[in-house]
Amino acid sequence: MLQEAAPHQQVLRKFYLYETRTRYYLVGRTKDRRQWRVLKLNRSEAWKLDVVEDPIIYTEQECRRLLTELNDGNAKHGGATLLLQADAVLGCFKFLEGHYLLFAVKKRLHGNICGQKVYGVANIGLISLVEPSVADTNFTNSSDTGERKYRKLLSGVELTKNFFFSYTYPLWLTLQAAMTQPITSANGAEQPKEASAGSSGSFRDTGQEAAVPVGGSPFDSMFVWNDFLTKPLRAAVGNDRWTTPLVHGFWQQRTLEMLGLPVRVTLIARRSRHFAGTRYRRRGVNDAGHVANDVETEQIVSAGRDWRSGLPVVSSSVQVRGSIPLYWNQDSAARVIKPEIQLQSFDPLFAATRLHFEDLALRYGRPTVVLNLVKSVEKRPRESLLCREFSRAIGYVNKQVPHAEDTVRHIAWDFHAHARQRGAHILAQMAPIIVRCLSALDVFCLPPAAAASTALKDPSTRPDWVCVSQLGGL
Repeated sequence: MLQEAAPHQQVLRKFYLYETRTRYYLVGRTKDRRQWRVLKLNRSEAWKLDVVEDPIIYTEQECRRLLTELNDGNAKHGGATLLLQADAVLGCFKFLEGHYLLFAVKKRLHGNICGQKVYGVANIGLISLVEPSVADTNFTNSSDTGERKYRKLLSGVELTKNFFFSYTYPLWLTLQAAMTQPITSANGAEQPKEASAGSSGSFRDTGQEAAVPVGGSPFDSMFVWNDFLTKPLRAAVGNDRWTTPLVHGFWQQRTLEMLGLPVRVTLIARRSRHFAGTRYRRRGVNDAGHVANDVETEQIVSAGRDWRSGLPVVSSSVQVRGSIPLYWNQDSAARVIKPEIQLQSFDPLFAATRLHFEDLALRYGRPTVVLNLVKSVEKRPRESLLCREFSRAIGYVNKQVPHAEDTVRHIAWDFHAHARQRGAHILAQMAPIIVRCLSALDVFCLPPAAAASTALKDPSTRPDWVCVSQLGGL
């Protein structure tokens, strides 16, 4: 379970960018304003990222003194001026010319998980790291045209919608993973789970850094979308402290009342950055076993804290959905409402399908229950082709599994056929199917009892639809 980190592990939560004629100075501080750090970025370098992290951790007074000295030392050239204030650094990258820094200038509060605040991006800022006279000397008109094109493309990405982050909670993890994973101390040593699980100080909004899987980085997660954008800066300084992991998907939180007590329900959808794309342009599975538009949906129910232990009383269930893990596509250039489905057959051993289910087992454990809602009968076969081939693929994959209890459990239920029936009550008809799924799975729950009684099995139900956009019609 998460617990308070050592003081020198505190996360930077506010950033100030100061400008001189030849350098930028990025100052970051912690929430309690006790720790201040400085990055020095060279504006005279046109092509390479020239950045140095000051190893000293300053107090607020020491940092103010440093900035005063910088201002006095650059007085002949305009001093050191505050260019921008921001709540997070989201990227450091280049297109064709020099590097940029991408900031979340303002954040908006979305809600919280176990007392840990979750934010969305309210406003962004993009700052070029190259001094204008250096750019004029090194960059040509043709490259500048391309640079403007890519900046325009970036501006079309609405980072203020459906992107969210937290300073103190690992949003890229399920609740179970966040509360049961090993945590690292300041020197990288693993701390015992028993000690962390029993900590009464868990999940307090201390402004300190959330735990990270041992030997890993948040940016390794498939659900962190700014891994590529932050890589140059993280590589240059040798750590992740300056950059904030950004998750893409959906967030909604509501407070209900049950038996006179408030209950908070949170729905988080985390979209994978692997093999993501727009409708018709991403279908099926790739060679690595990643399916198109893979989304992990987690429902968290919180009933406050247990008055005896101080631990949060929460439960979590996880569902994964994505494109059918076969090699198939649709002609995106066809000017028809429903382009033909093209099933490719160059994977006779279903290697990519097997990789996909192995990845699910690694992420969530077993069993994996597949709820397949695709049409099974059609006058003109389209989706039914996929339905039959998918059933064959699962059968083949299960033959390679040594233990019967580890096989993929496939439930094929033609949603459209049932929905077309006159007088059909679709939720009532689905109830037996839902019971079958839930009976095979557990729900992670942290009850008021001792942490040792916590369920450690993460449920994974994987519904398969031909396309996410079709959900609106279901």
